[in-house]
Amino acid sequence: MCIVFSYFIIKIFKQLEDKMRSILITVLILITILVCPVYGEEEYIDSNIVITDLYSDMDSGDVTISSQNDYQELILEIKLSKDGNILQTKNIDIDQIRAGSAVMKAFSWDVVATEDGGYTASASIYDNDHKLASRNYNFVHGRPAISSIKIDSVSSDSAGMSIMISPHPGVPAIIDLNFMLVDGNDVIYTKSIENVPIHTATTTVHEEWDRILEANKDYEARVKIDIHSPIQRTVSYLKPFKATEKVVITDVFKDRRGSSITLEGESQVPFEGYVRFTVLEPWYDPERTVKIVEQESPLLLSGDDETIEAIWDEPLEAGTYRLIIEAVGNGGAVIDTKETIIEVEERRVQPTPPEDENDRSIPGFAGVYALIALMSVILIRSKKN
Repeated sequence: MCIVFSYFIIKIFKQLEDKMRSILITVLILITILVCPVYGEEEYIDSNIVITDLYSDMDSGDVTISSQNDYQELILEIKLSKDGNILQTKNIDIDQIRAGSAVMKAFSWDVVATEDGGYTASASIYDNDHKLASRNYNFVHGRPAISSIKIDSVSSDSAGMSIMISPHPGVPAIIDLNFMLVDGNDVIYTKSIENVPIHTATTTVHEEWDRILEANKDYEARVKIDIHSPIQRTVSYLKPFKATEKVVITDVFKDRRGSSITLEGESQVPFEGYVRFTVLEPWYDPERTVKIVEQESPLLLSGDDETIEAIWDEPLEAGTYRLIIEAVGNGGAVIDTKETIIEVEERRVQPTPPEDENDRSIPGFAGVYALIALMSVILIRSKKN
């Protein structure tokens, strides 16, 4: 197109005077800049790998990549810019993508000073120096938009994530929620809940992780909310947490012979500890240790429960005891504690009732009565004969 355009300009140029030629040269330069593209290094675009979704705000975002081929050692480059000025660049390694699969990566921005207005997040996938795919996402920061919901609270822990959502008065809404569990830049778990109605009362939505977590490791919980009305918009919330073991002691039983409890798991970090039963006497200070029994627990995750029993080597004597039950984690930390009292009453021996004088009988006396009755019968029959 530019070659043809230049040919006609040259023909016209030859027919003009010097003054008009100067004007035409200036116009030509401007038109060339605006109309004819400037070509740089050729970029290779691979249709077998695409960025199917990109989201970002001023705090964080996520990228979903789908592939029809196997790829290894790719680079995901993400840029945040405003008015053409690049504010920050993130590079994320993609070790492997298998054919027919998708991977999801999360990222966070740490831009300190931000102005209100429009921003652009750009994501590109590189295989060495070759760009395989790219996508942009535009968003507005700092300008409040009309929203039909209000986020009251967001929390996360080793079991899951919870969010409390209230409607604005008289403005019901339908929303979609996408929960994510993030390890570094890897989204290791995601769950979408669609068409959640928010109308008259506060709604609490909870999502439990179904991935086994590593103790004392930092994770991030993210929720992305798509609001369908009155204006289509997306918001997200990020809550970091440190994964820890968590169990709860319930259903305590105790007596002079032993004790039992129910141990319930409340974390996706496997509980690998034990339960310690300590009996003290008396139940107030000063006290002395009477019994200590430790029982190992099976591995417990969220939703699991197990009955743990302890039998004293000898039954407790009469008295009042203090019982301390502790769930001890793999590292030796006490995770949950219950304290109670064991009351053991004095065992009473049932006395033998005294014998009545009238009830006493001479040994063999019943046989004498039977013999007399038999002899009477024989005499009566002999008289009849």
